[in-house]
Amino acid sequence: MDNKRVISAFIGIPAVYIFILWGGLAFFLLVLALAVKGLGEFFRMSDEKKLPSVKLWALAVVVMMFLNAYSVTSGSHPGWEGDLSPFIIFLAVAGVMLLLVIKKDIKEAAVSAGITLTGIFYVGWLFVHAVFLREKRPYGYEFTVIAVFCTWMADSAAFYIGGKYGKKPLHASSPNKSRAGAVAALAGASASAVILVRLLTLIPALSFTSLDFMTFTQTAFIGALIGVGAVSGDLCESALKRSFGAKESGSFLPGHGGVLDRIDSLLFTIPIVYYCMTWFLL
Repeated sequence: MDNKRVISAFIGIPAVYIFILWGGLAFFLLVLALAVKGLGEFFRMSDEKKLPSVKLWALAVVVMMFLNAYSVTSGSHPGWEGDLSPFIIFLAVAGVMLLLVIKKDIKEAAVSAGITLTGIFYVGWLFVHAVFLREKRPYGYEFTVIAVFCTWMADSAAFYIGGKYGKKPLHASSPNKSRAGAVAALAGASASAVILVRLLTLIPALSFTSLDFMTFTQTAFIGALIGVGAVSGDLCESALKRSFGAKESGSFLPGHGGVLDRIDSLLFTIPIVYYCMTWFLL
């Protein structure tokens, strides 16, 4: 067992839970910092491959995405009327294209646009859902806890079960990930969702609002979706790293690699939980 991995988890899990519990500005600043760090890691990998990009514009757009999310969810501009997400997405695309027009080397324009927009939407747009999910009333805290901790359970199950029993690779983009690990991720996320929702329902001190309306089938299904999202997010980041020729996105977290290595699954699972909650449960 990797001692650094265990120590990082021992410190990181309680810390993240405290920020989720606090919500508001503290949680916003945490996820913004992680997004900015993850975006920096993404562009560092692309730079090592000598792929052009418009980094400052990407950073500006991602910060705008998060500021907009905080403004909408904090109550200063409640509802769709105050949500500037469509306008920011327009700025992201139009701004990148216009900046590329004025570049001297027009031959690099398409590659630069692709790398820049991938960074903006893959890291920024997917992760900004964390702010929307946490502040979604009345179950934002509870479903953020479910999304984060079930994702970690899926990742852990895939890592340990896949490492011990996995023989057949899951996908060519990541030979170290196995089919057994993927199955373990789905089972681990689904089981942990059922247990966690039960705990949040039976122990009032653990939640702000009861989740007694959720059935076993709903809970297990959302857990399975989290498992699918966790495996998919991990595979997608592995494919990116492989295309960039990088083993890890960084070395920020001992035993885990970079920030992007740690949040890759969350980039998929948090939006999945947000839309499940918004469209099907509320």
